[in-house]
Amino acid sequence: MLQQISDFSKNKNYFLSAYKELGIDGLLSKSNIRKRNGCDVSKIFSMLLSLVFYNKNLYSYLNSGKADTSISKNTYYRFLGNLTYRWWHLLSRLAISVISFFQSLTGAGRVSCLILDDTVFSRNRSKKVEFLSRIFDHASHKYLRGFSMVTLGWTDSFSFVPVDFALVGSSKEKNVYSKEMKKLDHRSYMHRKYSQITQPKPKIASNMIKNILNLGVRADYVLMDSWYANEPLLHELVEEGIDVIGMLKNGRQKYCYKGENYTLKELSVIAKSGDSRKKKASIIVKTSKYNIPVKIVFVKHRSLGNRNLHFISTDCSIDEDEILRIYGYRWQIEVFFKSVKSCLGLASEFQCRYYSAICAHTTIVFTRFIILEWLRRKEKDDRTLGGLFLLMCDEVRDMDLKAALQNIALLLMKTIEKLSQQFTEEILKQVRLFFFEQPRYIQQLLGFLKWES
Repeated sequence: MLQQISDFSKNKNYFLSAYKELGIDGLLSKSNIRKRNGCDVSKIFSMLLSLVFYNKNLYSYLNSGKADTSISKNTYYRFLGNLTYRWWHLLSRLAISVISFFQSLTGAGRVSCLILDDTVFSRNRSKKVEFLSRIFDHASHKYLRGFSMVTLGWTDSFSFVPVDFALVGSSKEKNVYSKEMKKLDHRSYMHRKYSQITQPKPKIASNMIKNILNLGVRADYVLMDSWYANEPLLHELVEEGIDVIGMLKNGRQKYCYKGENYTLKELSVIAKSGDSRKKKASIIVKTSKYNIPVKIVFVKHRSLGNRNLHFISTDCSIDEDEILRIYGYRWQIEVFFKSVKSCLGLASEFQCRYYSAICAHTTIVFTRFIILEWLRRKEKDDRTLGGLFLLMCDEVRDMDLKAALQNIALLLMKTIEKLSQQFTEEILKQVRLFFFEQPRYIQQLLGFLKWES
């Protein structure tokens, strides 16, 4: 028990030292997050940031006897619900500062991307939350009460940084519990954010990308899944000067090839030259409405042999392997969603009813993730140690398939060795059977493990 308390204190102090090093107190002031009297804003904000280390929500923490008695529960909730605080400015300023630091560690030729996606912000047990809506969750295939959280992040394949978000409700919902919006001046910053609630997601996504590019963030591509990869959004982003790589739905959309319009299924036959056994092919076409030159890549589905996965790139100069490699960066935002929901307390720390307080809570969780990502980069990347190390050390590299498979196999073997002998023998038996069922080239990659038949 004493050892656990010692580790907790050490981790919390390590986290708060990073808070000071990033100069978040100054960013709070620039984002109009300040108080004329009462408790210091920095003290309240740092406490809310470090709440995750107590493994409690705010209500449990305040009733546990560990809380600072000089700050009441109402102080915390008034801080979260303040309509004059510009939480989006705080997140974007912090993200830009961290991204600038990450980019200084890598060469100019390294590919960096913006990733766009959304997830469900669940408040399924709530009833009187401002602008609460019924949202369909594609993971559980059920309707839930909450918001759809449209998120934009930046990545260089090694680090992920959330840069903006919007909590979107349903335009069909007529929620009467929205008194705060009526108090706002239509010219105010918070009213503009409130107006996003019922806007279409593609419009919100386009505005988010344009804003972050105008703030000076450098990115080569925008990555998105099939829900966002539609022609109007592609046209807006290409006009903005940034290329898009995404996945396409196998729908009715047609593309122009040599003066004729074809569906994706017809184009796959042309790209593969009639040979349906080809695992990968590509073709350059134009979109039907805006005549945007795009490269479409067809990849044979791993388990469903008669189906293809379709990828689109507005940058026609890169080959199909590079398109697939860059699109693989998009998985980082899925890891981010899992991390903030499972480990960082998203949608479970505060009992907030007002939309402004929910947005403040989301910003606090995203800030935690950015700080932890900054600490991880400083520990893993030798170039963060100083000028001499920056000159002598190689920048972080993308892990290839061979290295990834070997690392997974080594991790598996180390885990098996820690189990009891009875379990170890049975697991090794199953792993050997799996190993000898793999193709020969995978067996050669993992040959260093010296499997015995």
